[in-house]
Amino acid sequence: MKAVVIHAPGAAEQLVMADVPEPNPGPGEVLVDVVFAGCNWADTQIRTGIYPHARTYPLVLGLEIAGTVSKLGPGVTGVEIGDRVAAFLEQGGAYAEKAVVAANMLMALPDAIPFDVGAALTVQPLTG
Repeated sequence: MKAVVIHAPGAAEQLVMADVPEPNPGPGEVLVDVVFAGCNWADTQIRTGIYPHARTYPLVLGLEIAGTVSKLGPGVTGVEIGDRVAAFLEQGGAYAEKAVVAANMLMALPDAIPFDVGAALTVQPLTG
């Protein structure tokens, strides 16, 4: 699958489209086909290397997504394949075609809310 990968902190030119392995959801996780990913202040700070985070490079940026559930990990209940969701990805990984998300970090996305708006619902409203 395609993802935007950053190998070292720096300018926007550090962001590279790359082929990466498709993630597989573990216990309590789901795989989401990403329709939109949010881009927020933390993402730009991680890219430049000034955000305090525990991840090492290379990494796939992005903390928030909207899309549809495409696979359930073991033990996941209350979510179905095809559900429209928005989610916070605590470990990043939103700038990709697919992302693994902890099921407890999902938010149902009603049909009345477009995916582009849904991608900004999980982090942006919390940063005032």
